[in-house]
Amino acid sequence: MARIAENTVIQDGIMYKPGQEIPDLGNWTCIKIEEGRHFYEGISQEVELLPTYVNHGSRAVCLDTSEVFTFHAKLKKWFKL
Repeated sequence: MARIAENTVIQDGIMYKPGQEIPDLGNWTCIKIEEGRHFYEGISQEVELLPTYVNHGSRAVCLDTSEVFTFHAKLKKWFKL
């Protein structure tokens, strides 16, 4: 569930001002941003919390299962490789 910023917050390379909604990324952590692509590490149980505002080719690695997901921007969907 998303939360409302009480102060200015930077999450996932995006600045949210007071009153703005901050998306819930669950256990996902952005470990690198390169040319607009985000690279995440997290747990497979929360794949549905991966953001859809990222650029095409962003990646997510599930630490518990070694599954890798890639983001397709036109479809706004994460796909398991």
